[in-house]
Amino acid sequence: DRVELTLSQGGLAQLLGIPANPQSAPIILSVAANRLRHGRQIRLVIEGDGPPPTALAGPAGPKPSALVASSQQGQRDTKLITLLAEAHAARKLVLAHPDTALADLAKQQGTSSKHLTKLIELSCLAPDIVTAILAGKQPSSLTASKLRSVELPMAWDEQRALLLHAEA
Repeated sequence: DRVELTLSQGGLAQLLGIPANPQSAPIILSVAANRLRHGRQIRLVIEGDGPPPTALAGPAGPKPSALVASSQQGQRDTKLITLLAEAHAARKLVLAHPDTALADLAKQQGTSSKHLTKLIELSCLAPDIVTAILAGKQPSSLTASKLRSVELPMAWDEQRALLLHAEA
């Protein structure tokens, strides 16, 4: 549930070329981490306050990376944010392989073509909806489950009406 890094103050001081106290305790950096299963792969998702990563897909396919909620903002929904990251990674994957059938890409990623299609659809969410989700300002009715199950309109105004203004 955590990633910890222990640094020797003496070793760090030596690398920096500054004097060190030989009796200094080690520096321990610790962050919360969650395991996220994606197909057959397991990713380590580390919380952070930084901006979302720009490259979500590498050569192996979708990588949600460190796009999760900050521990300081309890309203951010990590499942929802991870779903958006997966959606954008799926879109990048499809765009990177324009000559490969969707069913073949899905099979390579260990998922169904229906799931991959839904992820691509979700990557077309209105930018202000994505921003609201990343900021934790989405309505409480907007969950990852709802986003997966709703028939998403392509028009951004209709998306806003369906997802942001309806508390259903």
